[in-house]
Amino acid sequence: MSAVCSVDGCDNPVKRPTTGLCYSHYMRNWRYGSPTAVIERKRMDLTGKRFGNLVCVSRVDGRSWVVRCDCGVIKTVLTGDLNAGTTKSCGNGKIHRKHLRYDVCEYSAAHARVRRDRGNAKQYECTDCDGVAEEWSYDYGDDDELVSNERGSVGMPYSLDANHYVPRCVPCHRRYDADRHPEVVAVTCSVGGCERASRQRGWCSMHYKRWVRNGDPEKRVLMASTGTCKVDGCTRPDGSRGYCGRHYQQWRKAQPTGLLPA
Repeated sequence: MSAVCSVDGCDNPVKRPTTGLCYSHYMRNWRYGSPTAVIERKRMDLTGKRFGNLVCVSRVDGRSWVVRCDCGVIKTVLTGDLNAGTTKSCGNGKIHRKHLRYDVCEYSAAHARVRRDRGNAKQYECTDCDGVAEEWSYDYGDDDELVSNERGSVGMPYSLDANHYVPRCVPCHRRYDADRHPEVVAVTCSVGGCERASRQRGWCSMHYKRWVRNGDPEKRVLMASTGTCKVDGCTRPDGSRGYCGRHYQQWRKAQPTGLLPA
């Protein structure tokens, strides 16, 4: 049976045989000169000290403090969290979260700020047609307006002030911008009844792809479903161009070589 510590009431095994003490009492003897020394732990007084948005009010125990937040909330926080800097507020992000903003930003970032500050434009009616709005439209009323150098919106003026934007639907937004800057605003698709912006050959992206596939921008071809993949021996349900998902991907990759999926 291993020897136990020579200090009365201590049943820990002896760490240093030459002293007859356990590790705890050996270290206490080494530090303070006596294995039974009782040393009061020095605790720092944090009363009135600030940690971010928190100010310490009173100590609860050796591990925590009562703190008051700048917003008026009073709560108890661990001392270690205060000293480590992991707790700096009451936790109410809506009050204390600050969004870092640069003084100047580009076109898309400016519109993102408007959506963040004023919400989604779909919550409002269009200023021009009283329909449902879809986008925030710059009103061209800011004396300090900027001009975009961003790809996709080069030459378009915009503002950093969210109050210079009004809600509009997509067609009204396009017409409003085209009336003021026709040289930089894409005209609408030439297909009758389509209000999308022109991308290629005077058509929007959708009608241009129809022209590439079918030879006619207004021709829409629907593939008849046969129920299963048209590759012999495959029983998977068909999808695009009569192939299942696996064989359709093989067909796409094999197009340049002229090979068909097996």
